[in-house]
Amino acid sequence: METNIPNIYADGDVAEHNERIYGIWPTAQRQGIIAGINMAGGNESYAGTVSSTSLKVAGIQLTSMGDMLVEDKTVEQVKVKNLDKSIHKKLFIQAGGIIGAIFLGDTKDACGIGQIMEKKVDVRRFKDKILETDFDIKSLLK
Repeated sequence: METNIPNIYADGDVAEHNERIYGIWPTAQRQGIIAGINMAGGNESYAGTVSSTSLKVAGIQLTSMGDMLVEDKTVEQVKVKNLDKSIHKKLFIQAGGIIGAIFLGDTKDACGIGQIMEKKVDVRRFKDKILETDFDIKSLLK
């Protein structure tokens, strides 16, 4: 997280990565670790962070992460809905990788999906099953 000035480091809200300012605490933490390693003489690089937000809306848990506003014909959407249980899940997949996700109601797999996004796991073989209740998300992280 070295700036354009040698030996000056930045992270969090004052740091820009790939023309993007994240503005969220988990990103600042990760960037701070990398900045600290490099200030101590290390050579770590920052690959970016999957931005995510979790909150409760009208008593229903909501988590969103990554890029969900892509208007590109190469982005495929995979959805699961159960209106009786107020559950709506959607993945945004491009070139085999998940680039964005929304979980409303059932957010238990959000963390695992975030890890899959960070590791850039190819989910093409599993895309039709990955949002199902009985799918083992952790099996993709081994």
